[in-house]
Amino acid sequence: MHKTMTRLLPWLPTAIAIGAMLCLTLQSPQETTALSGGFQRWLLSLWPKGAAPGWVRDEHLIRSLAHIPEYCILGCCFFVGFSSLFSSRFKVSLLTLASSSLVGLADEILNALLPTRHFETRDLGFNLLGAAIAVVGMTGIYKAIMRRRAAARQR
Repeated sequence: MHKTMTRLLPWLPTAIAIGAMLCLTLQSPQETTALSGGFQRWLLSLWPKGAAPGWVRDEHLIRSLAHIPEYCILGCCFFVGFSSLFSSRFKVSLLTLASSSLVGLADEILNALLPTRHFETRDLGFNLLGAAIAVVGMTGIYKAIMRRRAAARQR
């Protein structure tokens, strides 16, 4: 039992992230609008009145852009999970990007099946961008950890 828990523990954040994403997908249009609207109002407040660029005023684009941090978090979770299984950063990175893309595709297919949602090809690109940012960031973090461990062993 202990060995099983040790193997599953690195995947707990991934399961939580996917569960949170499912909750976001299944929320009502009003809840989605409230969430993205709050972020959009904050963005608009960063510019003088009426001077915000067009993309900031585009509510639909703002909702799509929210996929970047969402999939960045998911990518970090996948990266940690796969790092517990493989030592090759290339393999971990590739599996992270592939898994995040599959989750993104499944999410968009679910959107197509829901009456208040629709499939967005653009969102797939933002999902991949978020996962790629996670891979770059996590690779840097892992390299820094390995350098520190190597330096500590040399002392």
